[in-house]
Amino acid sequence: MLTEADLAMMRETQALTRPTDAELVRVTQGTTPSGGRGNVEAEPEPIKVRLDGREKEVPAQVTAVVGGGKAVKIVMDLVEVRSGDIIRVGASEFLVVTDGDPDEWATAQVVWTRQTKAPGRASQ
Repeated sequence: MLTEADLAMMRETQALTRPTDAELVRVTQGTTPSGGRGNVEAEPEPIKVRLDGREKEVPAQVTAVVGGGKAVKIVMDLVEVRSGDIIRVGASEFLVVTDGDPDEWATAQVVWTRQTKAPGRASQ
């Protein structure tokens, strides 16, 4: 059986395999400056992620939600994340389409996203 120390070591090891710095922006519904209702973005929170855009391994349920966009699997830190939140990696932006599951016995969590912004091309 795993101990708390075993889990801590495993989480540290997992964090080393997620070397990409990213930002998590939590999105909620709230009052807009004009007095209406709309999406409100929280301050970005730094996280570590690993991106996986292999299209042949996307589950059918995710493809149905993503539609015509590019589905990207993100393995990330154990933080609260929900569908509708945004993950930014450099100039790329990903809309989370599946809820996270920060299980106390896990070392990482997997979410599926739809890429909404790609980095621009460098001019020659």
